[in-house]
Amino acid sequence: MNDEGELAGLPREIGKYRLDAVLGRGAMGVVYRAYDPMIERTLALKTVRAESGDAADARELLQRFRTEAKAAGRLMHPNIVAVYEYGELDDLAYIAMEFVEGKALSDLVGARPCPLPQVLGWMGDVLAALAYAHAHGVVHRDIKPANLLVTREGRVKVGDFGIARIDSSTLTRSGAMLGTPSHMSPEQLRGDPIDGRSDLFSAGVVLYQLLTGQRPFAGATAAVMQQILTHTPAPPSRLNPALPSALDAVVMCALSKAPDARFADALAFQHALSAAAVLQDSDADADATLMLPPQRTRPGTGGATGSPASSMGTAHQAVAEEAACEPAPRDPAFVTALARLLAVEVGPIAVIIVKRAAARATTRQELVERAAQQIEDHESRSRFLDAAWSTTI
Repeated sequence: MNDEGELAGLPREIGKYRLDAVLGRGAMGVVYRAYDPMIERTLALKTVRAESGDAADARELLQRFRTEAKAAGRLMHPNIVAVYEYGELDDLAYIAMEFVEGKALSDLVGARPCPLPQVLGWMGDVLAALAYAHAHGVVHRDIKPANLLVTREGRVKVGDFGIARIDSSTLTRSGAMLGTPSHMSPEQLRGDPIDGRSDLFSAGVVLYQLLTGQRPFAGATAAVMQQILTHTPAPPSRLNPALPSALDAVVMCALSKAPDARFADALAFQHALSAAAVLQDSDADADATLMLPPQRTRPGTGGATGSPASSMGTAHQAVAEEAACEPAPRDPAFVTALARLLAVEVGPIAVIIVKRAAARATTRQELVERAAQQIEDHESRSRFLDAAWSTTI
C-alpha cells in the first residue's frame, strides 16, 4: 500500500491521532491506521461523516456508529476488538480501536473446506467472544466472516458491533431487520425480538462454510431469505466425507429454525463442538442428538483434573462400587436417561458420547466414567457423576 497515495486529499491527523495509512473506505467513512503520540500506540481509527449523503441515512449511520462504540467499549475480552475512545469533531465522528494485524476471515475462506483443527480453533475463539458478549448484555447481530479478524497468530477477534443490540438500550430496535441476510437467523429476518441464540445461528452458518467450503444458504437475497426460513441444508459430512459425522448434529442444532431448539448458549455450543470433533467414526444415531432439549451450560471454576472416580461424592461411592459388578446395560431407556444428564454439561452431543461409551463399557461404572471423561471442567464432571449415581436410571 502506498501510504502517501492513499492519504492524498485526506486529513493527516484527526484530533491527537496521526493518520499513517488507509485501511479501508466506505460510502460514508474511512478506516485509518493511526498513531497516538501521547502513549505511542498504533491503532485503527474508524471515521464517518455525520453530515454526508442523505440526512436520514447519515443520522442512522451515526446512531449505529455510537452503538458500536458503546457495545464494544463495554467488552474487554481477548477475542473482541478493543475500543479505546469515541469522539466527534465538527462533522466527523470517530472510534479509536485496537489495530489487528491480520486478515478478515472472509479473505481466508475459499471454496474448499478448511482443516478441522483450524476450524475448531477459530470457532472456539468466536464462541468464547459471544459467550462473554452475551453475558454482558450485548447481542452482535451481524456475525459473518467479514467481521471476524484473524490475527497473525491465528486467533480470531470479533469486530464491527455497529448494529448490536444492548440490553436496556434504545440505540437499536430489537425488531429492526439489520444485518447480512445470508447469515441472519430466521427470527432476525422476520423482525422478531432476538437474544444471543440468534448469534449462535449466524455462527452456525460460519461453521458450516468453514467445514464444507459452501454456504448453507446461497443465491440471490430473496432466495437466501426463503431458504433460511424454510430450508434445511445438507449435513456437512455429506459435502465433506472426511468430517466426523458427529459434527453434523452440532451444526444442524445451531442452524435450527426455532431458537429453543438451538444450544442454550455459546458455551454449550463450544463444548458440543469440541466433543464431536473427537468422535472420528460414523454413527448412525448422530441425528438423535437433536432430540435432546438444549440445556444451559453451567460454567465451572477450573480445568479437568483427577479421574472421574476421584471426583465422585462419597455419599454415592457405595452405589458406584455395587454398580461396578453389574453389566453395562444396552437398554435404550438407560442410555437416553444417562445422555440427558450428560447433556446438561456438554449439550446435544451427549447421545453420541453415551452410545459409544455403552458399546465399549463392560460395567455400569465404566459406562458412567467413560461418559464423564468427555467433561473437561472438574466441577461439571463431579456434578454429572453425583447426578448419575444418585438417580434411579
